[in-house]
Amino acid sequence: MSATAMGKRSDSARLCRHVFTALASAPATGPDADFMHLAEEYATRGGINEQVLRESHRSERIDTLAESLDGVLRRISGGRPTQA
Repeated sequence: MSATAMGKRSDSARLCRHVFTALASAPATGPDADFMHLAEEYATRGGINEQVLRESHRSERIDTLAESLDGVLRRISGGRPTQA
């Protein structure tokens, strides 16, 4: 892997860490909100997070991620159903 590719990968990983760290505190403020609601609420209008969310919607990847994260939430919360 080239140094440029490794740098981009590192930048992507850093961005993902930032996004997920910001979302990690969100359930405390909206415990019944699903992932999509939180992602949309926490995306700064016109910002990078909104861009990632918009592009993820276009490629339908966000649906898979949201379903996976909702499943994780059900698992760690003892099977409590989440809001659809």
